[in-house]
Amino acid sequence: MDQLEQIINADTAAVRMIGGNLALLEIAVYWLLSIGLFALMDSYAAKKLGGKHTAGYMSLRRRKFISMSAVSGVSVLAIGFFMRGIEVAATTMTFLGVPYLAVWLFYLVSVLRRLRAEREAKKAKKPVESEKKQVIRIKTGGQ
Repeated sequence: MDQLEQIINADTAAVRMIGGNLALLEIAVYWLLSIGLFALMDSYAAKKLGGKHTAGYMSLRRRKFISMSAVSGVSVLAIGFFMRGIEVAATTMTFLGVPYLAVWLFYLVSVLRRLRAEREAKKAKKPVESEKKQVIRIKTGGQ
C-alpha cells in the first residue's frame, strides 16, 4: 500500500458516519440520565432544605420545570431529526451531550445556590423568644 492510499483510508475513517439508530440510543441515554440526575439533586435539596413543603424548596420547582422542559425539548428535536434518517459524523456525536450538560449545570448551580442562601439565612437569623428562654435555662442550670 503506498502513502496516497494510506492517507485516503485515514481520511475516510475520520469521517465515519453514524446512523440514526445509534444517535437515537444516545439521546435516550442522555434523557434518562438527565431524569435520574434531576431526581437525585431534587431529593438532596429536599433533604437539606427540610422537606418538600418548605419555602426554599418550593422556589426550586420553577427551575426544575425549566430544566426538565429544556431536556425534553432537546430530546424531542433530536429524535425528530434522527427519525428522518439523518446520519451524523462520529465527531459530531460528541457534541450531542452539550445541551444536556448545560441544563445539568444550570440546575445543579440553582440547587447549590439555594442551599447556600438558606444556610446563610439560618446563620444570620436571630433566635426566637422561646429559644432565648431555653438558652437562659441551660446557662442557669435548668431553673
